[in-house]
Amino acid sequence: MHPVLQIGPLALRLPGLFLLLGVWATVLLAERRAPREEILSGALSNLIFYTLLAGLVGARLGHALHSLQLYFENPLGLLALSPTTLSLPEDLLAAGLTG
Repeated sequence: MHPVLQIGPLALRLPGLFLLLGVWATVLLAERRAPREEILSGALSNLIFYTLLAGLVGARLGHALHSLQLYFENPLGLLALSPTTLSLPEDLLAAGLTG
């Protein structure tokens, strides 16, 4: 079981929260540094969006390849929202190739 942060009636899973905080901090730092590197804001936004999207899809498909039997039995499980169903090596590969 993953750690959960309980705030009144709201229960937040910490792995998902840390994932969102990491993405937010990275985007914030990239946006602050972009003018120094003479990168257009629109180009940076597109790069971040497509890289995150490719990483998410790659991570989910990578996990599905490692757990084929599970997804043959329940194909709709691919749409489950859980950070535990992501595969880091495939995520980095897809995001790196897209970026």
